[in-house]
Amino acid sequence: MKRWKKWIALCMVLIFPVIFSLPSSAADGTLMVGDRGRYYQYSDGSLAKNEWILISGNYYYFNTYGYAVNAWQQIGSKWYYFDKETNIMKTDWFFLGSAWYYFAKDGAMRLGWQKIGKFWYNFGTDGHMVTGWKSINQKQYYFDDNGRMATGTVTIAGKQYTFDDNGVLQSNATDFTSAKVGDIVLFGKYEQDNVDNGKEAIEWIVLDKYSDGSYLLISRFGLDAKPFNDKLCAFSWDMCTLRKWMNSTFYNAAFSTTEKSKIKTASLTNKDNFFWGTYGGADTKDNVFLLSDEEAKKYFKDKDGTHNGGDSSDRACRLTAYAIAQGGEEYYGNEWWSHNCWYWLRSPGQYSNYAAYVYRNGYVSYDYDGIDPMIGVVRPAIIVKP
Repeated sequence: MKRWKKWIALCMVLIFPVIFSLPSSAADGTLMVGDRGRYYQYSDGSLAKNEWILISGNYYYFNTYGYAVNAWQQIGSKWYYFDKETNIMKTDWFFLGSAWYYFAKDGAMRLGWQKIGKFWYNFGTDGHMVTGWKSINQKQYYFDDNGRMATGTVTIAGKQYTFDDNGVLQSNATDFTSAKVGDIVLFGKYEQDNVDNGKEAIEWIVLDKYSDGSYLLISRFGLDAKPFNDKLCAFSWDMCTLRKWMNSTFYNAAFSTTEKSKIKTASLTNKDNFFWGTYGGADTKDNVFLLSDEEAKKYFKDKDGTHNGGDSSDRACRLTAYAIAQGGEEYYGNEWWSHNCWYWLRSPGQYSNYAAYVYRNGYVSYDYDGIDPMIGVVRPAIIVKP
């Protein structure tokens, strides 16, 4: 944190001229409104151009043509935001689109680490306030829903984690030898926020604990998006391209050598479809896999308390920004499942070129008759023995 404080002190020195380049009092003129927007006319009849004007306590910036700018504007090397209706420069916290931003008193959007009040925040390289788990310079941090960096012992999704005074996750925080079913644990890293700042820690839900001390885990979020099979033809889990990708590309990208040594190879039974009899494929041995339809029903309750594969907020899930960028579908609507996704299961669907999946409301389905190969969200499962 001392290093950050020195860095911020340096930044304050650097932005000092910017702050004082803004006028401290209104210029000698009048703010006027024309057909093309607001402009500022001096008493001699000339217009303010490429300059800041302070009017009634609010800052405006007038462009080369003499009009007040609005929305996002890069002025010099810094980004600012001006109200679209009033043209007034924004300061302080501002929610725009789907993210929070922070604009200091000079109006410039803040990036990276910032201490605001008593708390530390991080705004990355694009100004978006960071929330959730974040990997920064190969270290793990956690930011709550309000963007505040966690320190000390904190309960996150029902499990305690310890962070030092600089917000760095302590090494024993990923030791989940005493984890219980339903806990959230960290294991491995994968790109999730779709920002070029390193991989993020993967959050896993503990589905089961076996007698040998190993755990069945499923990713809390959909991590990527891929077709079940690259070609339009009959397929099953044992021969599909998604299985090959998960056990090679994803496996190597998400886990270190040490982490791989803790992953147990799962012996999977791939049953035929229980209703239509569609071929489920040969049994397989996988390091990374998808849940079957039976497992999806067994480990997640329906909203009515049964395990029949009906509507289920437990079984439903959301997806990462990276998964969206890869083609994953995020649903928007007024229903409770807004922002959820549908994700693949390894069991066969109604026909030989269909695969089972979990719909965005948690319903286990078999009838995806969309264009093949259909891109679906990938929600991996692994068995780990810490």
